[in-house]
Parts: sequence; C-alpha cells; structure tokens
Amino acid sequence: AQQNSPSSTGSGNTEHSCSSQKQISIQHRQTQANCDLRRQIDEQQKMLEKYKERLNRCVTMSKKLLIEKSKQEKMACRDKSMQDRLRLGHFTTVRHGASFTEQWTDGYAFQNLI
Repeated sequence: AQQNSPSSTGSGNTEHSCSSQKQISIQHRQTQANCDLRRQIDEQQKMLEKYKERLNRCVTMSKKLLIEKSKQEKMACRDKSMQDRLRLGHFTTVRHGASFTEQWTDGYAFQNLI
C-alpha cells in the first residue's frame, strides 16, 4: 500500500530526473570534448598546411641555389679550361686545299720550354 503513496512515487521521479540530468551532463561534456577535439584537429591541420608551404618554399629555394651554384661551377670550369688551353696548347683546324686537318698549337708553357 505504501508503493502507491505520493511520497514513494515522488522519490522515484526524483531519482529518474537525477539520472537523466547526469546523462545530459555527461552528454554535454562529451559534446564539449568532441568540439574541443575537432578544434584541435582543425588547428593541427592548419599548422600542417603552414609547415608544408614552408617546406615547399625551402625546397624551391634550395633548388634555385643549387642550380645557381652549378652554373657558377660550370663557368669556373670553363674559364679554367680556357686558361689551361692557352697555357698547354690546343688543336686548331687548318685548311689544306679542299681538306681540313687538325694541327697542334703549343701553349705559352711549352713555348717557354723551347
């Protein structure tokens, strides 16, 4: 007979409302945690894109500098070859009638020996 009394049903409603409030509170915290995690993911993705762009700029600059250095080395090598050619000697093409022959021309280092 006490189960149907107003005091027993009231406490049951209170327990039910407390448990539903706890569930709502838990769901609210989970939703907040999900939102925080999504925000962190977005921030990390933005940072990743920023670092990718920076890396691409660095790679581009490195390529540019390597190409420039290679061109400078090539020009230095060409200059040295020309200096060595004048110092040691070189072949020159000489025309004899209708034909061409190559003739060695001594450079100044060999001429000074003679």
